[in-house]
Amino acid sequence: DFVIFTYDPGPKNIAAAGRIFDQRGAVVAEMLPGTVPNTLTWDGRMNGRPATSGVYVYRITGDGKTFTGTIVVAR
Repeated sequence: DFVIFTYDPGPKNIAAAGRIFDQRGAVVAEMLPGTVPNTLTWDGRMNGRPATSGVYVYRITGDGKTFTGTIVVAR
């Protein structure tokens, strides 16, 4: 399973970066650039293994801006 985030790079063509955190604030994964331009992906893995069911927080940053939200993994 994958989560794909699409972003607008704006006129400066900014490349965004993203991380996934667990509910305690520990980093679970770094998002990777997707196969399509202006996308970031998370493969649902935590330390190389499938993430356990639960709520995770994403943080995407770029051009001095930060966007956060939640993702639910249900297995």
